[in-house]
Amino acid sequence: MTISRRQFLGIGTFSILSSMAASGWMSAGTQASVGLKQPLRDASIPLGNAQWRRQAIARLWHEHKKAGSTPLIVHQFPFNSRSKLLLKNEAMSVTGSLKHRVAWALVMWGLIGSGIRRDLHLFERTSGNTGIAEAYFAQRLGLSYTAVASAGISPLKLKEIRRYGGRVLLIPQGVSPLAYYRQVLADDPLSYDINQFANAEKAISYFQGPEAETENLANELVLQLQELGISRPEWFVMAAGSGGTATSIGRYMRKWNPGWSPGSKTQLLVPDPEHSVLFDWYRTGNAELRSSKPSLIEGVGSRGPIIFGSTFSLQRGVVDRMLKVPDALTVAGMHLANDLVGFRVGPSTGLNLVGALHLACEAHQYGRSTNIATVICDSGELYSDNYYNPDWLAFYDLDWQPLLPLLRTAWEQGSWPSQL
Repeated sequence: MTISRRQFLGIGTFSILSSMAASGWMSAGTQASVGLKQPLRDASIPLGNAQWRRQAIARLWHEHKKAGSTPLIVHQFPFNSRSKLLLKNEAMSVTGSLKHRVAWALVMWGLIGSGIRRDLHLFERTSGNTGIAEAYFAQRLGLSYTAVASAGISPLKLKEIRRYGGRVLLIPQGVSPLAYYRQVLADDPLSYDINQFANAEKAISYFQGPEAETENLANELVLQLQELGISRPEWFVMAAGSGGTATSIGRYMRKWNPGWSPGSKTQLLVPDPEHSVLFDWYRTGNAELRSSKPSLIEGVGSRGPIIFGSTFSLQRGVVDRMLKVPDALTVAGMHLANDLVGFRVGPSTGLNLVGALHLACEAHQYGRSTNIATVICDSGELYSDNYYNPDWLAFYDLDWQPLLPLLRTAWEQGSWPSQL
C-alpha cells in the first residue's frame, strides 16, 4: 500500500493507521507496537455530585421562571410631555432588591463552572442585600451559607440573612476586611468563595442576550419598552455597588443595540456617593485612591483602593459619565422617589433618581426630549433605623429637608437649581 505525501497531509494519522490495519498491510505484531506514548485516559465527576448539580441547576431555572419580570413604572416628566422616567422596580423581586438577580447569576455561575458542590460551604463578603439573596438561594439548594459583614451592618439586614438560614460573621474593628475574609476562607477546608467582586460582572453578562429566555435586567427593560411602544432611553442611570450590574448594563447596551435604529446608543451614567473614590478613579484612573471617611450611602460606592476581583468589578470602559452626589441630596432624592412611586425606597434609589433628574434637566435646558431609565434598587423597609430615623440623620449631619423642595421644583420645571 503506497501513501503519497499529499494523501498523508490530507487525512488524519488515525484514519491512515485504521486503513492500513484493515487492509492487512500491518501484521498483528506491528499493530500492537504502533500507538501513542501515553494511553487514552478518562475521568468523570462522581455520579452523585453530577446528579445533584443537574438538579440544582434545574431548581435555579425554576426559581428564575417563578420570579418573572419586575414591574416597569413609567412617569412623564411634567416639564416635557415627550420625556419619560423609566423606573425598573427591583424592590418587587423575591428577596426585595436588585441583588436577587445578581445572587441568582452568581450561584448559577458557580454551578455551571462546577465550582459549587453539595458538600461545600458558601461564603461571601457582604453587608447588605447580596447576602440576603445569596442566603435565599443557598437555602433553596440545601447549602450552608455565611456572610462576612462589617460591624456596621444594619440589624434588619442581619435578621433577613438569618431568616433564610444564613450565618453572619462580623469583621472586628481595626482589622482589614479583605485579610479577615481570606483567613475565614482558609480556616474552612470546604469553603467556596462566591466572590461578587470577581464574578458578578461576568456572571450577569453571561446570562444575557436578545432572547427572553436569557433575559436579565437590561433584557427585561428592553422587552417591556418594546411592548409599550416606548422609544429607547438615551441614558441608563445605575449606581455601582460591586459594579457588576452597572458593567453588565453598559455591555448590553453596546453589544446588542437593543432593537432600535443602527447607531443609536443608550449611555450609562453612574452616580457616586460623596465619600466614595469611584468618581475620582473614573476621572484619573488612579486605583490607589482611598477615602478618609466611610460612605454614608449604604451598598454603593467604594472607600478604595480599587482592586479588581477583590473589592470591585466596575469596568471604566462601559461608563459614559459619572456624577458626584452629596449624601444629603441623595437622602432628599429618596423622599422625592417616595412621592413618585408611593412607597419608601432605599438610598441607592435616591442616588439614582438624583442622577436621572439631573440628566433630564440638562436635556430640557437644550430643548431636547429624553427618556431616562433607572432602577428602584430596594424598598425602604430595611432602612427605618437609619435613613428614615431623624436621630441617625442628625447624628451624621445629613440635612436633607431644605434640599427636597429644590428637587421637587427641578422635577416640575426641568431646571436644575443653582444651589445644587
